[in-house]
Amino acid sequence: MIYAYEEPNSRDLNYGANGGGQTLRFSVITTAHETEAVIFAYVLAGTFPYFNGFIRNEIKLAPNGADHMWKAEVVYATTGVGGGDQPLGGEASDGGPPEPPEAPASDTTPLASGYSFSIRAPKKTLLYSLQTMGSWKRGGGVAPDFKRAIGQDSDGKITGVEWPPEPSAVIKRTVARATVTQGYLATLFNLAGRTNIAPFYGWDHEDVLFLGAEGTYTQGDGWSITYEFGVQEHEELIEIVPGELPYPPETISKRGWNYLWVLFKEVRDTATDSAVAVPSAAYVEKVIRPVDFSLLGIGA
Repeated sequence: MIYAYEEPNSRDLNYGANGGGQTLRFSVITTAHETEAVIFAYVLAGTFPYFNGFIRNEIKLAPNGADHMWKAEVVYATTGVGGGDQPLGGEASDGGPPEPPEAPASDTTPLASGYSFSIRAPKKTLLYSLQTMGSWKRGGGVAPDFKRAIGQDSDGKITGVEWPPEPSAVIKRTVARATVTQGYLATLFNLAGRTNIAPFYGWDHEDVLFLGAEGTYTQGDGWSITYEFGVQEHEELIEIVPGELPYPPETISKRGWNYLWVLFKEVRDTATDSAVAVPSAAYVEKVIRPVDFSLLGIGA
């Protein structure tokens, strides 16, 4: 027979930058000179694969002063044996295949160990804007109406714009969240690549671009998530269609992530008798619909 008694110094708990863990300690007494293998199997069968949210990671055995007495330690940690999510003694560690994972019961079910995520705004080419916010013609008057086409030239070719663009300024915010669900991941996916509909963290509307988020399950608060944003402040009085007598210069204003493009036409430079391209019109386009960043759940 084998008897195991939990020691008074059992269940010490630790948290740190690299995770956390808890150790159960037992005094083991044998009555029939059972081998270490038998004792190991006894401790394995008598302890839980998961304890207080930690994964059974290791079992240690050592003699304890007599040939029938042993000390046993069961170490629980934030990851299982080999750094995975499988507990020591689980199906994957005895040569058999692990049980296939199951999907969350609903989009409101909290996701725990076994999950991590990385969500990025998908790259795409936008040929048409949602709305032309303004247009300017060299020398005044009405600029040609390209029906929201982006980057159209005199031959009718539309170049479009790659979205999202690479931002010149990026901020990252790491927070802890108690609960992450499948529904919340869907929210992050739908917001990636969108701009802010209202002021956010001190920046004006449409000046912040949500690029994506990465999350790792931890203990304690549950998840550590890093959110990434591009910042581009709105601009006033951009001189893009230069003045040339008798025409005054045209000045343009735009929100941070609205897209500015310029239509050029070829004219003859009388001083050098050569063809040069000069701006003939400019357009500011809203290319993406702003969204409510409060859905991120990290304040405004």
